[in-house]
Amino acid sequence: MDNRATAFVLALVLASSLAFSAPIKPPPFSANYEWVFDISTPQGSIPQDSLLYVEYAGTDGKKGSTYVVSKDGGATLYTEEVAVSAYLLYDDAATPAPDAEWSGSLETAQPILVRLAPIAEIAGTALSSDGKPSAGAIVELRCPGGFERNATASETGGFAFTRVPAAKCMLSSAHNGESSKGEFELQQGELYVAQLRLGKEIPLYVWLGLIAALIAGAWAAFGRKPKQEPDVKKGKAGRTAKPTPSVPSKRQSDLLATLDPKEKRIVEYVMHYSPAAVKVAKLRRELLIPKTSLTRTLQALERKQFLKLDMIGARQYVKLHEFFRNG
Repeated sequence: MDNRATAFVLALVLASSLAFSAPIKPPPFSANYEWVFDISTPQGSIPQDSLLYVEYAGTDGKKGSTYVVSKDGGATLYTEEVAVSAYLLYDDAATPAPDAEWSGSLETAQPILVRLAPIAEIAGTALSSDGKPSAGAIVELRCPGGFERNATASETGGFAFTRVPAAKCMLSSAHNGESSKGEFELQQGELYVAQLRLGKEIPLYVWLGLIAALIAGAWAAFGRKPKQEPDVKKGKAGRTAKPTPSVPSKRQSDLLATLDPKEKRIVEYVMHYSPAAVKVAKLRRELLIPKTSLTRTLQALERKQFLKLDMIGARQYVKLHEFFRNG
């Protein structure tokens, strides 16, 4: 080996020793801008290390999306270009639906104050007066603050609304001469399951005739005109009762006795929430059953007519099969 080759080898050895003696650092994050958020909800700060979905728009109309993690009541968004507006979505894993959202300008002093507004989701079914799916029915949703949306019922009568304000809202629908309307209170992170049972509309002149008949009857009975109308309670269509423990009938007990322990535990859990449907993801999480095993078991229970599986949007739900429920 000549002198030049020897010098080259020594240079390589020296460079390698220097490189490995210095600490190895990751390459820098390729971002040119950062946006610092101060985040809170009506209940206070969001939990540490919460994951938030972010959509943002740049000055040239270019859009992007990513996730950020909360730290000490805030979070930081990194972008490669200038962003002028953003949308944040907070979803607590402990609730069945997204919990809060915010949208606003990024052209303000930092930290940018983000006050997340509570939201929820709605999934339901529109049925005609004879109990059949009201396919094609237009379902209207109205909430405070001018929030209004429409949805068309599917062939099975299903409809859904996402990112709805957690407030007192109203659902209404009219189809083929039948209608339904009801108010309900949405809670933050709630997946509200509604059932709209449409009925025949009563013309105004019929109501006026009934009122006139009541007034005439009261006058004839008491010799004077009543000063107040009868107390008529308005039903709240679509409201699902709160889950209460379900006591099986004799027939249901006999049917349950034919199941293995895991199948029986699943059916009893769904019975606890009947007549409401239960999100399959929630059932899997609370009963601690692996996804593949739960899927096979639910399919077996559906074949045995204990449970019925439904898809509403991108989510799967399970409820009692009519064969078992009517026991």
